[in-house]
Amino acid sequence: MQEPENLPDSEDVEARREAVERLRGAASDASIGLLLKAMKDVSWRVRKTAVDILLNDYPVEAYINGLIALLYIDDNAGARNSAIETLIKLDKKTTIFLIEAFNTQNRDVRKFIIDVLGEFRDKRSLPLMLEALKDEDDNVRASAVEHLGKIGELVVVNALIEILESGDLWTSYPAADALGRIGDRKAIPSLVKALSTNRGLYVMWQASLPHLFFMMCLKD
Repeated sequence: MQEPENLPDSEDVEARREAVERLRGAASDASIGLLLKAMKDVSWRVRKTAVDILLNDYPVEAYINGLIALLYIDDNAGARNSAIETLIKLDKKTTIFLIEAFNTQNRDVRKFIIDVLGEFRDKRSLPLMLEALKDEDDNVRASAVEHLGKIGELVVVNALIEILESGDLWTSYPAADALGRIGDRKAIPSLVKALSTNRGLYVMWQASLPHLFFMMCLKD
């Protein structure tokens, strides 16, 4: 079956989806471009078909740059969400590519990358997560703190304590929660100190007070 050179500009969703389906098994650079274009479609059915074909027919190296490029489309939430979901499905296969792509001026893309990497819990992303703690954007920093807690490595405890003691409420909340999840007793003095202030009371009560009590009950 001959692959289409262009996708049809039709109001019929099924016609567009079937055109994408005909790209299955084509395995060509031209088809990759059309599949990435189909991920911008307004219909989730068309986007899903395109994603399924990319995942099944091609190595990640063949389309990863195009997938990351979709994260920059700020007027098409469907395309961005499809790209993010696909990156998450690819799991740790994309870690190195995402680490390289983090070097961008686009703060939204930086946050998307941290969020995706955080789902993998891949130790290779730890240096980037620690770097992101100093990002100029509040959302990027807060996301990095949150995901460091999920990774749960003791190596990040000092950095999280520093954030907790910084007085920055935006990142202190997830830092307190992350420290509680990691469970290193080294954090107890800073957590108790935070609890003694109005800011700390809010952060601790909402995030890590249960974890704090558990940590204090642990035997040395």
